[in-house]
Amino acid sequence: MLTDVRKTDRLNLMDQRGLRTSTWNVLTPNAPASKNLLSEELRKNKVSITGLTETRLTGCGEERIGNSDSLLWSGGSTRRNGVDLALNSLARKALLLHEAVSDRLMKARFGHKHGKMTVIVCYAPTSNSGDVTKEDFYSALSRCLATVLPP
Repeated sequence: MLTDVRKTDRLNLMDQRGLRTSTWNVLTPNAPASKNLLSEELRKNKVSITGLTETRLTGCGEERIGNSDSLLWSGGSTRRNGVDLALNSLARKALLLHEAVSDRLMKARFGHKHGKMTVIVCYAPTSNSGDVTKEDFYSALSRCLATVLPP
């Protein structure tokens, strides 16, 4: 699912504090207080954009977490795998589009004062996974990378 959030202005994601990104294997944010805890941790660590893996959320969507942060997710039909992007309010305003590629891949594009930036969150299968699962994932990743536009 591709969601286009066209903006006419670019926000300054890279101000004097800098852009801080992170990744986190959270093993599901489904508990009632876990999304607020996630928002608090992002704020405490001054993180703008976080790629989350193994979130186990179904479907795809967006919701507000904490006071002003956002959570975008890409999951399958079962509570397995799943990737998310947690964005602070500034990163959410700079979001141009996001695409839920699969339960293991999500792509987002941001505008900033230097141009545009693409973020891909991926949750690769382990080496114990079957060959078909690994081939499907890496084929999807290759297709996703091929669609990344230049800055």
